Amino acid sequence: MEYAAPLCYLYAEQASCAVMFCSMYARFWCRLHTIDDTAGKDATLVSLCVLFLHLLEVLIFLMHMCSSALT
Repeated sequence: MEYAAPLCYLYAEQASCAVMFCSMYARFWCRLHTIDDTAGKDATLVSLCVLFLHLLEVLIFLMHMCSSALT
């Protein structure tokens, strides 16, 4: 997986890299592959998409305010 590539630069031995990859995947990256939001986790794929859309709306609003303030 492409998630493991940066870890290869941190560990000289493959076994250490594999152990770190498995623990990081189990703790963090598996949430990016979780669609079900009923588990109560805030970092599932659905909640990350909702957060992205909210931030995009705020950015568009701020850009509109800045452009109208300049005119």
